[in-house]
Amino acid sequence: METLETLRRGLWGLPVVIVTAALILYATDGCSATCSHMDFSTWKQADHIVVRRMSKTTVKTIADGTVIAQIADFAQTRTTGWSTPAGGTPVAEYTLDFYAGDRFLGHLGLDKTFIESQGCDNFVVRKIEEADRRMISKLVGLPDVSSQ
Repeated sequence: METLETLRRGLWGLPVVIVTAALILYATDGCSATCSHMDFSTWKQADHIVVRRMSKTTVKTIADGTVIAQIADFAQTRTTGWSTPAGGTPVAEYTLDFYAGDRFLGHLGLDKTFIESQGCDNFVVRKIEEADRRMISKLVGLPDVSSQ
């Protein structure tokens, strides 16, 4: 009887289901798939960026080559630390769509605590610090997303 109770309760007196779930989450690091390296170098070829709010409403178009290069540089200096959350990639408040003529080059989503893009055959996110968020908001000419 004691052996049956030990099996049912599992390690440390906890139910087996709880122990198993905890071990799985620990082993998968929160169930997120990492993306070891992103490459945004092609974004320097862009001749315009369409800025949208909630992926729908066009807020503005950026055609200044200097500003486009600065935004592309911002992304290119953040090529590591990307992952795909287990619960799915969140939708960013603002999306920057990079184009060379009619050719779509990629996008950068901007939100309060993360940036989002396409890479590693998926949509991926990366945490950003407050200073980075303010910097990219200023480059794009948007109000700081944390104040909205």
